[in-house]
Amino acid sequence: MHDQIKLSEIQAPGGTVVIRVEGELTASTTPTLVKRCQTIREEGKDLVLNQDPRSGHGSPGDTVTLTRSLGSQLVSVPTVQRMPLPAARKAMREAGFKTKVQQVGVNRSGVRYVVYSNPGAQAQAPKGSTVMLYVV
Repeated sequence: MHDQIKLSEIQAPGGTVVIRVEGELTASTTPTLVKRCQTIREEGKDLVLNQDPRSGHGSPGDTVTLTRSLGSQLVSVPTVQRMPLPAARKAMREAGFKTKVQQVGVNRSGVRYVVYSNPGAQAQAPKGSTVMLYVV
């Protein structure tokens, strides 16, 4: 029996890269993880994004570098209550959010004002996510 494992890269549906380990992982065969790089990405938290070496055979004590996702970057939702809709959308865009608008009442002045947002003001939300603005 050889104390080796085989590492190979598999392209999964949707473009996700999966690292496959062939062989039994034991204390004597597990490559040493000496470096864990971390990066903020849209991919799910703790997803392995990269591996070096990409594939091949490993022996005990070999170095394998894994880069894992920290998940989406969280940012505070701006306070936009009582703002005219164009100003509120601009504030959200500058904070890194997309917006959708839902009319919840009628304002006779013709200017649409934000009543509240979801997620609410100062809540932490993933950068690039959509904030619903409720307007009158």
